Amino acid sequence: MSDVFDPLSFFDPVSIEGESTEKTEASLDKQTLNETVLMSVEKEEKEKEKKEEGDLQAVVADPDVFEEIPATVLDLPLPYAPFHILLSTLKLLQPAKTTNFSRDTDNLVCLDDIGLQPENIKQISNYLSLPETTILTFTALPVTASTDLTAYLTRIIAHPLSHLSEEERDVIYDLASYIMSANSAPALRGNSTRYIKLDNSNEKIALYEPALTEDKVGNITWGASLVLSNAIVSNSSITSSWLDYNESSPILELGAGTGLVSIILANQNTKHHIISTDLPEIIDNLAQNIKLNNIECNFLSSEEKFTISQKTDEITVTYLDWTNPSEFLERSYSTETKFEILIFSDPVYSHQHPFWVRDTVKALLSTKKGSKVVFMVGRRERFEDVRDSLWNLISGLGLILSEADTIDSFDDYDR
Repeated sequence: MSDVFDPLSFFDPVSIEGESTEKTEASLDKQTLNETVLMSVEKEEKEKEKKEEGDLQAVVADPDVFEEIPATVLDLPLPYAPFHILLSTLKLLQPAKTTNFSRDTDNLVCLDDIGLQPENIKQISNYLSLPETTILTFTALPVTASTDLTAYLTRIIAHPLSHLSEEERDVIYDLASYIMSANSAPALRGNSTRYIKLDNSNEKIALYEPALTEDKVGNITWGASLVLSNAIVSNSSITSSWLDYNESSPILELGAGTGLVSIILANQNTKHHIISTDLPEIIDNLAQNIKLNNIECNFLSSEEKFTISQKTDEITVTYLDWTNPSEFLERSYSTETKFEILIFSDPVYSHQHPFWVRDTVKALLSTKKGSKVVFMVGRRERFEDVRDSLWNLISGLGLILSEADTIDSFDDYDR
């Protein structure tokens, strides 16, 4: 029987610590095999204990760190799977949180953040007969297999899901559609929270961004605000010429959007009171983001007149329409004094904007010596003529360029 096929001949010899003789494929004895199996079982038991202790609360989405083979789209449950299996799987496939303008570089997924518990991972694991660590690599599929994942989601959406209730079907269809749209373009993410991490800082700022609509582009965070924020915290030459920690004049930000620059300024412990403004349809979310980052917010949404606060640990949020800046001055009792520091971050993306900005600066900027207007403008090719128009119009006001720099950066919107 020497010609009988021995399956062990396909495996390399196992080296056991303490043995000096290397075994060949054909001579692997039962004792060595038993020791190897015991070692493997013991290792699996230890890993199981760790998982049960809650190690799955924060897991690594990068499949390269797992000993198991990472999941592929073919491993995902078929449409006829139970509701709880489909729902938990889709939650794992949701877009990862965004830090600055890319996927979070730490690749960590907190199950609580996506509405899952370790028990949900175990259920998928048992249903698919795959290791739990392999199930966790589902989170990497939107990047590693985006095309195949789109096909999978399409199959889910096209399936009648007749084994589910009508309410359950709606939940699965909605979540699958959302994931497919969000993976196609960042602008289609829908309601989401972006996390901002500035240079040389471990602290993250959370900015809630409602679903993007054409008339509310102020509800998303633009790259210029991140560049300006980094310049502020690093006290670069761009900011050191106007951000005086010993001065107490208020700083007025126009077109504050999601509030990043205002939040950063408020966190700098200066003596400046920050006034954060935007259009009426934007300021509700602006105020929400200020509160989200544990900063006191004085929210003024009505047409009532108000006095500008001197509190440095509070941000005043109110509306300011660039087509009627004098109305803001009248409400804030600032008609006579105006403002010594104005800030615009990414203010122009239509041919009307340079004229509105020019008129707003003329109406709001104080004529006191040393008054400054700060611009951080994105250099997008499609708006070169708009940007040139802005500089020409601002120069026509008699302002003198005191500091300028060009910084390479990007955001995740094609504008």
